[in-house]
Amino acid sequence: MFYFLTQKGITMKSIMKVTCTALLFTGLMAGCNGNTAPKQKKSAIEKNAMHYGEIVKNEYYRATVENAKFEKIDKERRITTRVMINNVRDDGQTIDLSEIKYFIQDEKTGQKYEGEAHPIYDEHYKNVPHEFSLTTDVVFELKTSPKDLNNMYLYIDSKAAPLTDTYWKLDHLVSK
Repeated sequence: MFYFLTQKGITMKSIMKVTCTALLFTGLMAGCNGNTAPKQKKSAIEKNAMHYGEIVKNEYYRATVENAKFEKIDKERRITTRVMINNVRDDGQTIDLSEIKYFIQDEKTGQKYEGEAHPIYDEHYKNVPHEFSLTTDVVFELKTSPKDLNNMYLYIDSKAAPLTDTYWKLDHLVSK
């Protein structure tokens, strides 16, 4: 067969070039089209979760979670979230942020952790003026480290103006 191809002016070198090019092209196409890792389906809670910087608003508050971090110092473990609340009441009245409750829930285990607010500027914490925003660090003390930090969600609860079905996924929590 090689004799026949050489009679037609096709050399072994050109056959090798075509073969190598075809193999390389086939390999690239297979590599680009193949999924290297199966995608995990998101749970309903993860699909509906808000993310850092996303805002929720009701008749009293406009709230957002700016960030969160996990810290392990000696035997202490804690998650700290930074939350910004804005007074958006139509009647111009002040709001009391001390009545707001914060908790984190581990979606996989159901474990809940209550948080304690540490206002950065506490002079207005119990009397937030109309259209004024206040940033608060909320600290959650943990007795043990969660097995998986990728399943943590922050909930904000208020008796005055509930934030029903509103929660934020705490992404990128890493031990520091």
